[in-house]
Amino acid sequence: MQKVLKDLYNGRLRPFEWHNSGPAYDELCAENLRRLQAFSRELDAEQTRTLNRIIDRQIEADAMEGEQRFIDGFLLGVRLMCEALGPSNR
Repeated sequence: MQKVLKDLYNGRLRPFEWHNSGPAYDELCAENLRRLQAFSRELDAEQTRTLNRIIDRQIEADAMEGEQRFIDGFLLGVRLMCEALGPSNR
């Protein structure tokens, strides 16, 4: 456990960089990018700026959600460990 805590503290363990991967995820991201690029070509400059602001805000919201999911998952893991190691389970 100390190694994990040291790695986390020293930046060697970076769970916020972990993400889904694999062919299905990669294809979904590629398709989204293709559709966004095609749609963007139909917009004028002001509409493109507005779209980019909306996308930037969505990225911020996604990051906040990811952070909260990490915290919730960590807390759930702690509660599971407390219950597993509690006096009634010894």
